[in-house]
Amino acid sequence: MVCPKCGKKIEDGMLYCGYCGEEIRIVPDFNPEVEISIEETLNNVVREINEDLSDDSKEETAFAEVESSKLKLIYTSAIAMVVVILLTCLAVMIYHDNSASYQAKMGDKYLAKNRLNDACTYFGKAVGLKPTNFDYRNKLAECYIAMDDIDMAVESYRGMLNYDKESTLTFNKVIDLYMQYGEYEKINDFLIQNGDEQILEAFEEYVAIPPTFSIDEGNYDDSIVVAMSDISAGKIYYSIDGGEESIEDAEYVEPLYLKNGTYIITAYFVNAHNIKSSVVSKKYVIESQSAGEPVIMPLSGEYTTPQLIRIIVPNDCNVYYTFDGTDPDENSRIYCDPIALPEGESVFKFISVNSKGQKSDISTVNYTLNVPVALSIEDSHNLLISKLVEVGYILDENGSIKDYPGNFSYVYADMRLIGGVSLYCFNEYYDYASIAKNMTSNRFGVDVMTGDVYVVTRTENNVYSIKKL
Repeated sequence: MVCPKCGKKIEDGMLYCGYCGEEIRIVPDFNPEVEISIEETLNNVVREINEDLSDDSKEETAFAEVESSKLKLIYTSAIAMVVVILLTCLAVMIYHDNSASYQAKMGDKYLAKNRLNDACTYFGKAVGLKPTNFDYRNKLAECYIAMDDIDMAVESYRGMLNYDKESTLTFNKVIDLYMQYGEYEKINDFLIQNGDEQILEAFEEYVAIPPTFSIDEGNYDDSIVVAMSDISAGKIYYSIDGGEESIEDAEYVEPLYLKNGTYIITAYFVNAHNIKSSVVSKKYVIESQSAGEPVIMPLSGEYTTPQLIRIIVPNDCNVYYTFDGTDPDENSRIYCDPIALPEGESVFKFISVNSKGQKSDISTVNYTLNVPVALSIEDSHNLLISKLVEVGYILDENGSIKDYPGNFSYVYADMRLIGGVSLYCFNEYYDYASIAKNMTSNRFGVDVMTGDVYVVTRTENNVYSIKKL
């Protein structure tokens, strides 16, 4: 090998020239084919390296993608699980909120713990969800009762009537509740507001309904008789403004006779529990040109207990009557006091005559009185005398009186029903030496069945009472 600089021959393998010091570069002689071959080889190597690198990169990318997918799947699953749990909780909450049985169950739970407000809330929700369930309404009412909220308890019961308007059980619950607190007026109001005719009839003792009038208010060209009635036990009170005489808060006992004039009648009813109804008012304008007809009670008919014929005499009139079949006039008997109905068949005729001489039509009534009796009038008279002697009221059967001249005698007057007892009634007369015979104020009665003797008294208002002798 020679030095490329000085041309000196140097040994193979030397890196520097020993003569000139030039660096020796070992470069083979140029051969284009070899160069091409080397270049192709290098290119192939580079390609293979790149392919290997590409395959490794792909493997790493695929692995990363797999790992990423796993993470995404885990994250998505976790989110889905949370959503499912939340939706489940929400569904449970919605179910509970819309479940009447669940709300009632919670109400029972809080009621047992005496947490009444909470119990009312839950029972109220149960009722709202299932308003036709009376058990829920009853429990809600019980909660309010425990809280002394009676009005709300009643409202709970009232809701039942929306689905069963004729539930006597519901009305009984309300009535019992109000009665515990003595709220009778509220019982009346509840029944009137919520009850139909059938319910009012079933609970009539608690109802105070205004009285009804037999004749509608208005204008009339003749005298009229107005009667008032009620549906239950109690009393009617009325006032009259107009006519010749005004009446205030009088107890109604018989129909009202209205003649010429303008009348305003106001009335109200008071039941057995002292509950007062609302006031009703009627206006009547009467322009009559004749005497009003008398009102006769009782009506024609057959009777088995003693009766008294009572007459409502028209204002500014006298009433005359007969019972022998003839027509009455001003010369006939004048009616003053109730007339005892005679036994057997009888016919009474009545007529009114006013101060102007105007007459009414004749009113005729027919009666048959058949009272079961165990004693005759004569037997009763003998029993009366014996009893008066026994008690020392008279000295003997002749009616002799101790320390007084003359004697008492007893004359049959009529048969009457007094205090629920059918009596033969006898008037007492004082007979002085057969010179004068006057009726005393004493009256006696004998039970037509038993023969018991009674003292009969009469008040200024013609009210009779009896006391056993």
